[in-house]
Amino acid sequence: MLWSTLGKPSRWGVVAWFHALTKDRVGAKNLVWGLFLAAAIAVAGWAIGSSTDPTGDELTTAASTTDAPSTPSTDKAASPTTSSKAEPLTAAPSVTAASNPLFSIPSYIAVETTEPSSSTTAPEPTTTVHSTTAAPTTSPPTTSPPTTAQPTTSEPPTTDAPVTSTPSSTVAPDSATTPLALLTATGVPVAILEATNAGYLVRTPCSNTVEVRGGQAIGPVSVVLDPGHGGPRDTGAVGPNGLVERDINLQLSRAVEANLAARGISVVMTRTGDYPTLLSVRAALADQLGAKILVSIHHNAPVYNPCDGPGTEVFVQTGSAPSARLGGLFYESVVAALDRFDIAWTRTADAGVLEVHLPGGGDAYGMIRRPTTPTALLELGYLANGPEADLFATSEYVTVASQAVADAIERYLNSDASGSGFGNPARVFTPGSAPGASKCTDPALE
Repeated sequence: MLWSTLGKPSRWGVVAWFHALTKDRVGAKNLVWGLFLAAAIAVAGWAIGSSTDPTGDELTTAASTTDAPSTPSTDKAASPTTSSKAEPLTAAPSVTAASNPLFSIPSYIAVETTEPSSSTTAPEPTTTVHSTTAAPTTSPPTTSPPTTAQPTTSEPPTTDAPVTSTPSSTVAPDSATTPLALLTATGVPVAILEATNAGYLVRTPCSNTVEVRGGQAIGPVSVVLDPGHGGPRDTGAVGPNGLVERDINLQLSRAVEANLAARGISVVMTRTGDYPTLLSVRAALADQLGAKILVSIHHNAPVYNPCDGPGTEVFVQTGSAPSARLGGLFYESVVAALDRFDIAWTRTADAGVLEVHLPGGGDAYGMIRRPTTPTALLELGYLANGPEADLFATSEYVTVASQAVADAIERYLNSDASGSGFGNPARVFTPGSAPGASKCTDPALE
């Protein structure tokens, strides 16, 4: 309607004109002046009424402009902007219904509240005004994407951020790759009982169970060498020259170990220093490592009858053909090697490859009785005999004897040879007791 399109001042002009006209219908002069006055007031009222629009349409001009390309109203990534250019999904200025009670949104404007940015400096959520009447365009926007748009979570970050992980020292080892045994940080071989979060539970030389963080994995091996005796309480025999059996056993075992390693034969020793190791622990280590043979190296006492050749003895497992064959090879190789030394030897009448039984039956020596691994206990000569003790203290003896022991081991592993020294009946003997666990002090493992 025409009347509804006029502003209030225009309406006032019409009323004034009508009033003047009806008050003095017969006065032409009043009629002219009334018309003139009404026209002037109408013009002034029209100008004043068009200068202000309380409906707020002027605030959304940028959003409703159809001259610039726009994006569909379903785009959730657009961020508020104050640019005066026609932008797709451009937000209105910061005037909102909450801050200005005179602000009202026409029915053709859609309102969406943007999510606040995750940044601590992001402004409070603002109201974004979208035009629902602007037709989508297929041409790409000519302006760059808003810089405050929320990042997508559908793709992983492109930066190589470090991955937090448990330090390797605290990771539980995979049971499928847990080694059979370890050479600890201090060089002590120990059998592994189970893996833990911090490392491994192991059996110590004194048969205690402790946790270690790690070490050099060992096993399986072909040969386990056992240097007899060890530690301050279990010295073994002592020669007239002061040579202690535990020491020469260890020295010779180290030489055999090096000789075997040079031949490519895997080997581990039951003890690597002067510390005690229970017989049960030595035997269990060989069994756990899956060794093909266990060789316990000793030097004998006391002094027996003089003879013109070495009195070497090799004790083997009762009823075990592999143990007997191993014993025969040791006897043959060692006696032939030591016979080159022209000294006053001593020996027993039944020296050779022997089974030694307890009076009630069964193997007398723990290192023969305990392991399931084919085992031989080698007594190379008599440390209690002065001439032999002096020989054993030389580097030449260590070289010759270690070569002979290594030769016998290699023959056992690589041939069916049986050696010699058989034919003697079993010896019945009750050996002395070795120091037990109550007198055993473990070496440092880490």
